[in-house]
Amino acid sequence: MVYRLFLRKDNGACLYRYSVPDASGLFPIEDDFNLFTSINGYNPDAVVVKEITDLESIEKLKNCTNVSLDITTDTLLFDFTPQQIEDLDTINVLRNQVLTLEQEKTTLQLALAESIEKQETDKVNNQLALAELIETLSMKGVI
Repeated sequence: MVYRLFLRKDNGACLYRYSVPDASGLFPIEDDFNLFTSINGYNPDAVVVKEITDLESIEKLKNCTNVSLDITTDTLLFDFTPQQIEDLDTINVLRNQVLTLEQEKTTLQLALAESIEKQETDKVNNQLALAELIETLSMKGVI
């Protein structure tokens, strides 16, 4: 997925944005200015065009209410409603809990494997001890 953003150079406001499944679906930027009415009247020199491909920014773009450009740092600013922020916080907490559980699961699996290995070793040692006992008893004529 690729997002193309059209942002004003003077204040960073987002004029238009659209997404396509991959970069091959993007129009030439010059054509976009003719195709989309919301940017049609703007001089292309007064607009910053950003193409977003990283997954984190794409997820933010899908969920945000607005996006703008900090013109001093050239970074994107995403706006979310308070409910969206709360939902994102909840999602992050749940993701962290899942990661913790996955780590604990791995730790328990390793401990279980070590315990099984020890039990197998103990079983073999017990069988050897029993065999030696039987051999000793049979040599003494007890069995």
